[in-house]
Amino acid sequence: MTRFTHLASLALAAALLAAAPAYAAAAKPKGGVGDEAARRITMAESYVPQFGLSSTVSVDYVRAGMVMVDAGLDVPDAALRAKIEKARPRIRDALRTALAEYSNTHYRPGGAPDPDTIARMMQFAIDREVGQKGAKVLLANVMVQK
Repeated sequence: MTRFTHLASLALAAALLAAAPAYAAAAKPKGGVGDEAARRITMAESYVPQFGLSSTVSVDYVRAGMVMVDAGLDVPDAALRAKIEKARPRIRDALRTALAEYSNTHYRPGGAPDPDTIARMMQFAIDREVGQKGAKVLLANVMVQK
C-alpha cells in the first residue's frame, strides 16, 4: 500500500468515526425498538405491555422450535397497576414460566399453538403472583419459530 493510500484510508476512517454518533442519532426513528410507548398496542392507561416472551420447544432434549408471545395486562385499578409495575421482573418471570410450561407440556412441534391455553395458563400465573384478581392477560401475538 502506498503512503498516500494509507493516509487517505486513515483520513476516511477518522471522518466516518467522527460522523457515526450524529448519523446514528439522526437515523434512529422515533418509536424504535427501545421505545416501549411506540410498541404498545393501545395507549390506554390501564394497559401494561409485556413484549418478547419466548420459550424453547424441545423434543428428546433437542431444540425443536420456539414459541414467542407478545402480551399485556389490562389493569384498570391504579393501585394494582402500580403494584404490578413495581414487581415487573417477577411478573415477566411468571409469564415466561407459564409459557415454558405450555411449550414443554401442551405444545406439539408442527402444530399450531393454542392461544386460549396460553392465556389461561398466563392468567393463572399472574393471579398467583399478584395475589389477587384484577389484571387480565391480553395476547397480542403468538407465533412459533422452527
